[in-house]
Amino acid sequence: MSQIVSSNLHSTFATAFITLCLSSSICTSPASASDVLDMNHPSYFSFKKEQPLTYDTTKFVVHIEDNTFWKNNAINPENIAPLGLHNWYFITLPRNAQHLEGVLSIVKNFSKKQNISFASPVFYDAFGNPLIPTPTILLQCNEQTSITETNEMLQAFDVQPTTEQAWEALPNSYILVSNSKNGTEVLTQANELAQLSSVRFAEPDMIFAGYGHGLPNDPGFAHCWGLHNTLESGGTEDMDMDSLEAWHVTSGDASVKVLIIDTGVQQDHPDINQDSGADFTNEPGINGGPGNSCDKHGTPVAGCVSAIMNNSIGTVGSAPSANSVSARCFISTTACNGSWNAQYSWTVNALNWGQTQGFRVSNNSNYFGGTSSAIEAAYEATRSAGMVHFASAGNNSSSSISYPASLPTVNSVAALDSYGVLADFSNWGNGLTICAPGDSIYTTDRTGSAGYSSMDYAWMNGTSFSAPYAAGVAALLLSIEPSLTVDEIENTIKTTAIDLGSAGYDTTFGWGFINANNALASIYVALCEGDIDGNSMVNVADLLAIIDQWGLIDSPADVTGDGIVDVSDLLLVVGNWGPCE
Repeated sequence: MSQIVSSNLHSTFATAFITLCLSSSICTSPASASDVLDMNHPSYFSFKKEQPLTYDTTKFVVHIEDNTFWKNNAINPENIAPLGLHNWYFITLPRNAQHLEGVLSIVKNFSKKQNISFASPVFYDAFGNPLIPTPTILLQCNEQTSITETNEMLQAFDVQPTTEQAWEALPNSYILVSNSKNGTEVLTQANELAQLSSVRFAEPDMIFAGYGHGLPNDPGFAHCWGLHNTLESGGTEDMDMDSLEAWHVTSGDASVKVLIIDTGVQQDHPDINQDSGADFTNEPGINGGPGNSCDKHGTPVAGCVSAIMNNSIGTVGSAPSANSVSARCFISTTACNGSWNAQYSWTVNALNWGQTQGFRVSNNSNYFGGTSSAIEAAYEATRSAGMVHFASAGNNSSSSISYPASLPTVNSVAALDSYGVLADFSNWGNGLTICAPGDSIYTTDRTGSAGYSSMDYAWMNGTSFSAPYAAGVAALLLSIEPSLTVDEIENTIKTTAIDLGSAGYDTTFGWGFINANNALASIYVALCEGDIDGNSMVNVADLLAIIDQWGLIDSPADVTGDGIVDVSDLLLVVGNWGPCE
């Protein structure tokens, strides 16, 4: 989040603020005893489970209608900080108001002022993540209800009638607009709705902060060790995803789309296969690209999936012939430190859009500073509809997986270095799914001076880059067999991974080091053994490939998988002669 100015307020601001309080009854009309009592222990509901919140008593938040508010109110500019979203601002309180009753009273009175469309306290969840209610409430009912029936239920609440369902992916879902301009009242409304037996979840569409799980390193050219490790970047030989071998089967198909949930992807990058993206932050004219100078993170993430192969420039992704599609869901803060701000509904909107477009894979290389029932439900619903999800495990060297990678419907991906060792920054722990390369990754960057470097490419570290590498493997599987279910894709990736650490699953490496070639082989062998060139026919071309590569080790012509091209491969090709079934 944006940094708030020091609490050592200038005496001039304190005097001006107190004058403002007195003139508008902000400080002389405290919240009633019942208001304070109700909000002494704030909380929100994650589905039906109540979760505690705490106040930040040093500041509050306003959404202004226009800049005339600042002209008409004597607030020192040094105590105003932009939140990073349009017309949202933090205001730091004077010391004599930095207590619970002071916050509630000031928020209540600011919400009644002209040119203020909303005011709210700043809350923190149990993990210390800041959460800020907005006037919008996200709701899903348990059973099929008509809009008329829903509005009848809502008559007891001070919210505007709804006119349509919110998301195709979430039946019986609605976006409600409260008539209140006070964040505490919206939180109370959502909590009361959440406790109704007919409601699956209800929550304010919180503003929350997050971070991309990537750290830039020095720019330069290098071989992509994670795809094919020849020791030119150091490490252990062949400690890679065997992507080069996998590409003999397929390098992906343009019909397979990978949804990149991030800060935007440069739409005209010369080295990324992508379709036109979309913006979900309500900023006009973005269309999936970066929206400000700090929106750098999404472009290198997308490059790890679908940087173009054999175009004589730059780098290559793990599924270079598949297509990335940007869903800009976060607005980077102007500190350019990897942090961003967002609302819950933006991620839900992106997932819903991806499902309606028929996308089968999503990647989210970010840490969310807050958990959401709506986001969890959207991941669950879109997975059930056929979309397989990947997210970065986190860069905190922690034994807990970050959110949303921690969701059971999302595949969490940790980072390995070129020796096959867990990267020193990578998270691990219960729920970890898989590992992929994430240290010293050479990938696409925003071009020119807009990127992390000025070279159009950059060296990157982080689970932000291991996750899209893994998502690319899922795209390869769908490229050769589009009918695969999510369970089949996930089971294939897990059972064909290279085991690291303790035998079988462990919480350090999950199911192991993802291996693209093994994953494709397990599917492709079942489809057509002996079809070396991938033309759905075992014929003379495959026989000639056997002869041409006779005696070679680790060759695509080793169709029996015994490590060498020999007579056993010849016999298998002859035995399977003809069209693939």
